[in-house]
Amino acid sequence: MCHGAASSFISLLILRVLLGVFESIISPRFSLITGIWYKPSEHSLRHGIWFAGNGLASIFGGVLGYVIGKIDDKISAWRWLFIIFGLITFTWSIILMLFLPDSAMTAKWLTPDEREIAHSRPQKNINSFKSTRWKKNQAVEALTDLKTWLLFFYTAFTSLPNGGVTNFTSVIIKGLSHDEFHTLLLGMPQGACQVIFALTAALLATKLRKSRCIIIACLLCVAMLGWCLVGYLPESHIGGRLGGVFIFAAYASGFPLSLSIIASDVGGYTKKTVVSAIVFLAYCAGNISGPQVFFARQAPHYRTGCKICIICLCLGILDILVLRQYMDWDNKKRDRVQGVCIEAEPSKLVELDGGSGVVQLPPSGLDETDLEQESFRYIL
Repeated sequence: MCHGAASSFISLLILRVLLGVFESIISPRFSLITGIWYKPSEHSLRHGIWFAGNGLASIFGGVLGYVIGKIDDKISAWRWLFIIFGLITFTWSIILMLFLPDSAMTAKWLTPDEREIAHSRPQKNINSFKSTRWKKNQAVEALTDLKTWLLFFYTAFTSLPNGGVTNFTSVIIKGLSHDEFHTLLLGMPQGACQVIFALTAALLATKLRKSRCIIIACLLCVAMLGWCLVGYLPESHIGGRLGGVFIFAAYASGFPLSLSIIASDVGGYTKKTVVSAIVFLAYCAGNISGPQVFFARQAPHYRTGCKICIICLCLGILDILVLRQYMDWDNKKRDRVQGVCIEAEPSKLVELDGGSGVVQLPPSGLDETDLEQESFRYIL
């Protein structure tokens, strides 16, 4: 909201930095809350639902931005944009602060018995809960776990192309309209595509067993098709290139699924927070680096940037499939060592000699990591 009062480049730069600082905790915190409230099998859909809010914001924001742009007042339209959107955000933050509990144990609208049930429900499989105690051993494990760095590089590879979205979107849409506020309306389909991709991918990951990483790889393939359209179609094919920009939104829909991997496949609250921080460092680094590979002299196709982004998406596909294979190998290794075949969820096992039984999970409340829990199995 304070952006509307900026009077110089320096003041606007400072406000943008502060905005980035305050926004940086939103997605990782939402992911942690999701992991605390829901079972691993429910993480994909829940992450997809709240992440789809980004697409909805683009749709309604486009309409509202267009209307605000038509305001004839002494205050510039762009200032009104920041003031009104900032006021909406501030109001909603108050609502979240008052009514969104960070864990089941602080939910005022639940009875004591209901809080206990809601608290223990997700622990049946991951045995992790919100804790204010910093555990050094979990932090060290997070830094030495191969899965952490596979997620780090996946996020870096898929975040770097995000810098090109702004370049291509602005260039292509301006080719259709020279009205800067009309471009807000033309950008709305991209938000709609993001909602469709996010919810569809989340539903498929929930319904199809062991499909989460494969679905992420498929989304990146769709995004690569989008890059090929915007980068290699002739400039005269504005519709085809604009369609490429819209379907490129598929890459972003893989992001909530990757966050759900952290929520369901990383045990231990301290370890989970460290892994989340590392992944979002990669996210920020990728977004900072992305615009640097697009050179103005290569407009409007940006051949170098386009090639780099396609390569990054290919590496992202390879990375997420390696992660899946590694977790699958670890699951089979644990089954072999323990002499049982345990499903990630529900927690049932089958003895290798053909018998069956029930897994004896560790008591809830231990806050153990995925490597410390013998009965832990990764959801693929």
